[in-house]
Order: sequence, then C-alpha cells, then structure tokens
Amino acid sequence: MPVAARLPISFLFLIALLLGCGGGGGGGGGAASGGTGAASVFLTDYPNPDFDEILVTIEAVELLGKSGPVTIWEGREVVDLTELEKFSDMFVYAPEVPVGTYSKIRLRVPKIELLNDGREACRVDAPANGRLDLLPQGPFEIRQGITVMIEIDMDANKSVHVVRRGNSDICNFRPVVIVTIKETLSPDKLARVHGEVTELFDDGGFELCSTRFVASRMDHSDDRYPDGGIGDRHRCLDVELDDETGVFDENGDLVDESAVEVGQELTVVGRFLVI
Repeated sequence: MPVAARLPISFLFLIALLLGCGGGGGGGGGAASGGTGAASVFLTDYPNPDFDEILVTIEAVELLGKSGPVTIWEGREVVDLTELEKFSDMFVYAPEVPVGTYSKIRLRVPKIELLNDGREACRVDAPANGRLDLLPQGPFEIRQGITVMIEIDMDANKSVHVVRRGNSDICNFRPVVIVTIKETLSPDKLARVHGEVTELFDDGGFELCSTRFVASRMDHSDDRYPDGGIGDRHRCLDVELDDETGVFDENGDLVDESAVEVGQELTVVGRFLVI
C-alpha cells in the first residue's frame, strides 16, 4: 500500500510455532530422514515500468535435493509482481521440511500475463514445462529446529524482452531471479503480512493469522484451490509493537494500536524475525 511505504516502521514479526496451526503433510521425495526444519518463502520484485500488472500464476513451491523434490506448498496463486516493489511478502511458511541439503527452488508457473489498463499488452509464453528452477549461490541446508528464510527477487525489468514480429509484439520471458537464503534473519525489504487478529496481548501486541497473500489477484472465496503440501499460507504470527508501529486496515488507513480488535482484517508491515 502506498501509504505504508512512507512511514517509519520498526516492529517485529515473531513466528508463533504453534502445534495445530500448520498445514497438512505431504510433498514428494525428500532430502534426508531424521528430523525436520522450517522454511519461510518471501517474494519481492524489481519493477518494470512498461506494464501496469505482471501476473505470475504459481501452483507449487518445491525444494530440490538429491532424493527428489519436496513440495512445501501447492495450490494456485496469481501474484502481481508490480505490488512487490517496496515489500518482501511472506508467500508461504513450511514448519516441517525434511532435514537435508537442497540445491534448487522450483516454482510451478503455468502462466504469465503482462497487462496495461486491464488488457493484454504483450503475449508471453510460460517457462518450459511450466517450471521455473531457481539456483541459489550454492547448496543450502535445512537443519533440525532451524528456520531458513528464502527470499525470491523476480527482476521483472530484466526478465521481459519485447520483440516485434509482424504487426504484433511478442514478449520473451527469460527470468532473472536473485535467491537469498538466510537462517532466521529478516528480508532485505520490509516484510508485509495480511491477516485476521485472533488474540490481543497485554503489552499491546497481538496475534495475526495470515489469510491471504497481499499481492494476490485470486478470488479466495473459490475453494477449488486449497493450500497443500507441507506448509500453507495460513500462519499465525505474534506482532510486537513499539512507538513507530504501522498497522493498516482494508482501506490502507493507519490503525492506532488501541483500536485493534479481535476479528479485524489488517495488513502489517515491519521486520520479520524468527525466534
């Protein structure tokens, strides 16, 4: 939300690792046996000024290791990359990823749309076989009891190449993606989470259970695409407030901490911390 980007934000998201709060089991393959760690996946973007909307349909997130892929989320989400210029949004949190060494992150991407004024501005083909394989700078470990943060920065400005064929423009999508992997550290940009307030704390903070991805273009009243895999979008977080808190209602207006109520739908922007 534009108003959020202009405000000083300095509060923390604390993942509440609560039993019974997670998604179902599942996921193919596995990197190793003998314990699980956790992974949080954030999406961000460097903008492309040529398009009003850059819509990327994501149907699964997988981690690839020697034993095959581990699906940490599957469903259907249409993400507008133009909404991620200033923020790093938590896409999924998976609390039970098999311990082991992984070398790639794979996104299942069946469709990409480039729009201006709500209409197709340029035809673009999806990645080969609907798979977008992302290579971090080296293999990364999922360790027992440790949360790994994976930030995926899709550089739309460098990824889209417009070519003229006859009387029409064709867009080649050659993904330029930077993958940053850290253990229990905040994303480089401000993190953003939308959800419902489920509990108020005595210190003025509250529990926020995420209900949707902020940059989504999906109608989530449609239950044909439930979240699945090891993790899902519906995570509960503790929001710790201080004197420079930024909490926003559905209209993008700043909400005073004294006015926060259980059952409210709010968007919170700040620094993400796992403890």
